[in-house]
Amino acid sequence: MEMPISKGCFLSVLLTLSIALTVPSVAADDCANVWCVANPNANRNAQQKDIDVLCNVMDCGPIKSGGACFAPNTILDHASFVFNTYFKDRACNPSTCNFGGDAIITKSNPSHGSCTFK
Repeated sequence: MEMPISKGCFLSVLLTLSIALTVPSVAADDCANVWCVANPNANRNAQQKDIDVLCNVMDCGPIKSGGACFAPNTILDHASFVFNTYFKDRACNPSTCNFGGDAIITKSNPSHGSCTFK
């Protein structure tokens, strides 16, 4: 008998894998100079699923309509904001910026207009 996996269960597995794959964090002084952004070569449907999962456990208000990071209204831009927030909230641990290859670490600040990335 096959049982469906709930979003909560999926998130628990995702977080467990993230912890299991833990590598040393970026030095505290370097954390301010690196960002986690959506990989432009990754599948947009996969990135949208990442957004959906992460927005169940974190505040995604800034990428909602009227939010400071809503525009441009693209999966790539919204995923970048969500990935980076998750990454920064976890002290820039490199293992928290991958999402199966959907995200990458960059030294280029992706902030734009009124949208400020941590």
